[in-house]
Amino acid sequence: MAALKEYNVRKHYETEHASKYGTLQGQMREDKVREFKKRLAGQQNLLKKATTEADISVHANYLVSKILANRVKPFSDGEMVKECLEAVADVAFPEK
Repeated sequence: MAALKEYNVRKHYETEHASKYGTLQGQMREDKVREFKKRLAGQQNLLKKATTEADISVHANYLVSKILANRVKPFSDGEMVKECLEAVADVAFPEK
């Protein structure tokens, strides 16, 4: 199975990218690989950050829902809204 994947990757490189990157040798090739790895790491960090923010948002929504259920009061109740916002702030900004 691994040999088949290696063959597919090699074939793809030779048919799609060899004309553009096949001439790179030595230090130029290493620099290009480093640049690609840096771009990949940036994209991965962006996706991780988005996932973390989504998780925080869901957690905060659950906290607000719990407070609403426990109080059995309308959302317009001022003190309850303040309590909800404090709960959200504790989850979204734990360092502050």
